[in-house]
Amino acid sequence: MTVKVSKPAINVREELADLRKPSGAAGEAMLRADTPQEQFNLIGAGRRNILYNGGFTVSQRGDYTSATAITNNNYYLDRWNMDFQGINAVIENNTADLPNGNTVKTAKIRATGSGTGYMQIRQKIEVESWMQGREVTLSAWVKSNSSYPRFRIEGAAIGGNEDGTQTHSGNGQWEFLTFTTTLADGFSFFHAGVVLWNGSTVAVANNDYMEIAQVQLEVGKVATPFEHRSYGEELAACQRYYEILAAGINNSASNTGNLLGNFSQYSSTLAIGIVPYKVTKRAVPTGIVQGATSFRVYSDGGNSTATAVNVDGDTSLTKARIDLTVSRTVGHALWVRGQGNACLIAVDAEL
Repeated sequence: MTVKVSKPAINVREELADLRKPSGAAGEAMLRADTPQEQFNLIGAGRRNILYNGGFTVSQRGDYTSATAITNNNYYLDRWNMDFQGINAVIENNTADLPNGNTVKTAKIRATGSGTGYMQIRQKIEVESWMQGREVTLSAWVKSNSSYPRFRIEGAAIGGNEDGTQTHSGNGQWEFLTFTTTLADGFSFFHAGVVLWNGSTVAVANNDYMEIAQVQLEVGKVATPFEHRSYGEELAACQRYYEILAAGINNSASNTGNLLGNFSQYSSTLAIGIVPYKVTKRAVPTGIVQGATSFRVYSDGGNSTATAVNVDGDTSLTKARIDLTVSRTVGHALWVRGQGNACLIAVDAEL
């Protein structure tokens, strides 16, 4: 028996038209990508921000919630170096509400007098092989009363210095700025940051400022949303370059401050301790000591104030040797405490 089946006619043109749904620029880019890796980069998947402490949350060197005078080529907020000429300035670590709804930490650099020069906050970046020859985008929220702030990348990475053409309007409001460039091959480091200048030195008036937040450097030609990392992760990344080993916590002589352990008696007036780092350092660090006489050595023979402190980083990059010279004979069972917020023992392995 023959069975006949009928079905409605299909308009092929209409069916094909239905398939041509608009996908937008981003969708078109995804469809045209040649490889999964290219698609991965387009959507900004995985870890993106090459910079450390781009959110200015880590400040091991001090509390800059009030304006603090800065010196040239020095570090304040972790991993961020100050570079300026012909201008006196201060730095502040503030909290602000951005137009995107985020409440964030910021770095504000403000001139404290008029002058002709420039001022810049920048980060020196260790380059890994995968960064060589890549197109990168630098982005941040910027607020200023000057129309000069712009991005800058400097060093062998781009054959010298390169400044972004996009600048702040100077209207005192938050604006989102971006800058895209291509890195070269065969270099070991470069600087990236925000500079107030116009290609040469500029006339800066008293109280001219630039405030920046959520700074991000990433591979690709577009700026993706800022990558938020936990405070603990950012701190550990920053401690690869700088770490506080001991510090006093207030000016009261009765408050014994932070404890340093593993000390032994080397001589009647010398105590030696091996102190492990929390994070392996980038290179053998330089020791930093402030307020040496605020450290006290305790032992079964009594306690004594240090007259000198010396710090030597070990070539293993995992520990430091600390020598404390004291004014009286020390006994056994030693430990060391810092008294007063002026005392500090740290190691510095910055680039």
